[in-house]
Amino acid sequence: LDYDAFAKDVSDLGKKLLKETNEDDVEHLKKILGWRDAAAIIGVTSMWMAPNPITVAALSTWTYASWTMIAHHTCHGGYNRVNA
Repeated sequence: LDYDAFAKDVSDLGKKLLKETNEDDVEHLKKILGWRDAAAIIGVTSMWMAPNPITVAALSTWTYASWTMIAHHTCHGGYNRVNA
């Protein structure tokens, strides 16, 4: 493996993506938040039913989206350059 070339490619990609950051990124974040919130609503409102796969899948999706799609990218500064 050519580690120097790989490092340059990653650095170049980071610079390219930084230049392309715009309102589309904010809209994408809002869409993900909407789907996450919908999963939460479905999961919480269906909890009264006997254990069922819909509740399990919805609450799992809510948790997964919150930690992996939102928190992970936020912690790594993914949304630092957008006004969200």
